Amino acid sequence: MGIDNDVANAYDGIEVKLTFPNDLIVKPIIYEMATLYDVVTNILRANVGIDQGWVVLEISGINSELDKALFWLHSLGVHVDLTNP
Repeated sequence: MGIDNDVANAYDGIEVKLTFPNDLIVKPIIYEMATLYDVVTNILRANVGIDQGWVVLEISGINSELDKALFWLHSLGVHVDLTNP
């Protein structure tokens, strides 16, 4: 019993660096993203202070859900950089 190739190809993962504006540092943005969209997150590195913060995050999921999640982050004002293009 194997995985359907179409399903396997549609499931992907990316690594991104998220830089948060001051007003979003105290909000559970990564948690909200994972509950709103069908993605799995894994924090690889982070540095969060009182007035600035960034997270290097692995995000996995179906490509369409990844796109929606990244668009949502951007719409909130989170700066998104792909770290493994």
